[in-house]
Amino acid sequence: MGAALSSCVQQSRVMMHPHRLVALLAFVMTPIAHAQWSVTNLHPAGATQSRAFGVRDGQQVGNATTGGVVRASVWSDTAGSWIDLSPGVATRSYVNAVDGETQGGWTTIGLDHACIWQGSAASRIDLNPAQASESYVTALDGQQQVGSSRISNVYHACLWTGSAASWIDLHPVGSTQSYAYGVHDGWQGGYAILGGLRRASLWNSSAPSWTDLTPQGMAHAEIYAVHDGSQAGYVTVAGANHASLWAGSIASWIDLHPDTATQSRAFALHDGWQVGYAIFDGVEHASIWNGTAESWHDLSLALSGSWGATQARSIWIDAGTIYVAGWGYNLDTNRDEALLWSRPLDTLCNADWNGSGGPPDSSDFLAYLNDYAAQNSVADLAPPGGDGAFDSSDFLAFLNIYAQGCN
Repeated sequence: MGAALSSCVQQSRVMMHPHRLVALLAFVMTPIAHAQWSVTNLHPAGATQSRAFGVRDGQQVGNATTGGVVRASVWSDTAGSWIDLSPGVATRSYVNAVDGETQGGWTTIGLDHACIWQGSAASRIDLNPAQASESYVTALDGQQQVGSSRISNVYHACLWTGSAASWIDLHPVGSTQSYAYGVHDGWQGGYAILGGLRRASLWNSSAPSWTDLTPQGMAHAEIYAVHDGSQAGYVTVAGANHASLWAGSIASWIDLHPDTATQSRAFALHDGWQVGYAIFDGVEHASIWNGTAESWHDLSLALSGSWGATQARSIWIDAGTIYVAGWGYNLDTNRDEALLWSRPLDTLCNADWNGSGGPPDSSDFLAYLNDYAAQNSVADLAPPGGDGAFDSSDFLAFLNIYAQGCN
C-alpha cells in the first residue's frame, strides 16, 4: 500500500483530473474517522447577538444583547449556562477576560468604568481611578488587570491589582496614546503611539520598563496577548496587517501571515498556540497557529450550517484539550453568535487527518479521500476557507498539507 500511495501522490502533484480522482475515491471508500473540532454554540436564548472574548478554567466570557442592552456575560460550556453580569442601571457592559473566579471588563453607567466581577452582577468592583474620566479592563491574570484610562482626553495604558487605588500608569514618556491588551506573570503588552506611529509595546509593570518590539522598518504594530515570555499581535507589512509572534525581542519576531490572505491578526496565545483571524476574499476566518505561518488552520471549517465572518479571540489548554473562544456571523439567523471550539491537543496536526496522533501515513491520506468523496465541508480546502466546490484544487491543497507533515 505504501508504494502505491507514494506513486499516487507523485502523480497527483503533477495533475489530478477530476474523473481520475473520482475513480480513485471509489477504490478507497473505506470508513475512516476524521477527528475534528467540536463546536458549541453559546448564543443565549432570546439574545439578538453574542460574542465570546475569553476562555479559561471552564468559563467563557463576552457579551450578549438582550432587551436592546449589551450585557456582560459568562458561560460554563453551554448556552444554557449563560449568566448576565450587567448591573441593572448600566446601559451596556462588556467582559473581555477571565482567570479563575474573576472576570474583567467595563460597564457604562453614564461613563465607561473598568471593573471586575466574581461571577455575579452584585460582585462588581469599580476600578476607575480618581484621575480618569473613563477606563477599561481588557485582560487579567491571577494578580493584575490591564487596560486603559482616559486622562485629559488621552488614553493611558495602565494596570491594577484589584482596586481603584492600586492603579499604575504605564504611559511611556512622549507617547500621545497607549493601551495595554495583555498581561501574564508581571508582564504587559499593548501599544503606544510615538511620532504618529503605533508601536508594539511590552512593559514589566512600570512606565519606565516600556520596550518597543516593532520590527525594524515597520511603521505600525500592536501586541494583544502575553503568556510565558511570548507575545502575539500584528505587524503592518507593506500596508497589510500580519498576525505576529514574539519572544520578548525585536529579533524574535515571527510572521504568522498565511499565504494568499490579505490581512491577519493574532489575538491570544497559550502554550505555543496562537489564535486570531485571517482574511480571504474580504471575509474573516477564525484561525489557529502553532508558531509558524505554515501551521495555520481555518477553524471556520468545523462549523456546520452557513457562516460569514468568524473570529477566534481566546485560547486555553488544559488536561490535554485545547479550547478556543470567539464568534461567527450566522447567515441563517443574521447575527453574531458566541462560539466555543474544542479538540484533544494530540490530534492538532493538519496532516494527521484521521486524528490518530501519529505521524502522517497512508491512513490519513485515505481519511481525506473519504471526506472528499462524502463532500464533507472539512475537505473543502481550496482556496483557504473553501469555496463550496469539491475539485482537484482541494485534493492538491491536501497534498501540500500532507507533504508538510506535523510541525
